[in-house]
Amino acid sequence: GKPRARECRGAFLDREKKRGNPLRRLRGSYFKNAAGLTIGITWSFEKKDKSCPWFFNLLEGQFDEAVLLCEINKEAVQVIHLPKTFLDRYAKQMSRGKNGRIMFNVAKRNGNFFLQLPNPVGWIDVSNYTEKEPLVCPHLEFA
Repeated sequence: GKPRARECRGAFLDREKKRGNPLRRLRGSYFKNAAGLTIGITWSFEKKDKSCPWFFNLLEGQFDEAVLLCEINKEAVQVIHLPKTFLDRYAKQMSRGKNGRIMFNVAKRNGNFFLQLPNPVGWIDVSNYTEKEPLVCPHLEFA
């Protein structure tokens, strides 16, 4: 879990630096971008039977934007970047977990990615926030 999350987060950070968007680590999974926004970057993997969606969490009040790294196979993650405008609109409606964590429940259906919010909202298509190409993230650490 944690070693793989570090690998995927590192691949994302390296790619962003090459794109001219370096992120400065604040603590753990939280980073600051050039605009001064705090980005929470979290990772999850898809169950082998693909019946389970990806589950993520970030501490409420600790981030302005969220990057969800959905591991889709052994070597790649699908990047979903939820901007501040999206979170300003929907964060208050998102589920809360233990210790003040905002819960992100993501599923892929018919090629699109959806984020689940409690009823009456339900599933929201977040494909517009999903990168077209998966991020290559090879396994670097060995158990």
